[in-house]
Amino acid sequence: MPQSDDPRDKLLAAVNYGRPNPGKTYPKSYLRACSEWFGELRPRDREIAHSAAMAYGLGDDDEAERIASRLPSAPKCPVVE
Repeated sequence: MPQSDDPRDKLLAAVNYGRPNPGKTYPKSYLRACSEWFGELRPRDREIAHSAAMAYGLGDDDEAERIASRLPSAPKCPVVE
């Protein structure tokens, strides 16, 4: 799975590593890559990922992406319908 430094891809990996968005259908390979990515994060980066996902869940996309930008490269999110 290709990696990305785009804050949006980092955010979506943080959101989809364990409980994917129920309104979207992601390929299993992407979800597996997100889970592996999260499992390899340092504890501090896991906290950042959780914070980004929380901001996203609260509807603050801009803040969520700002937070996620501090994370290491993440799986590139495929285009889904």
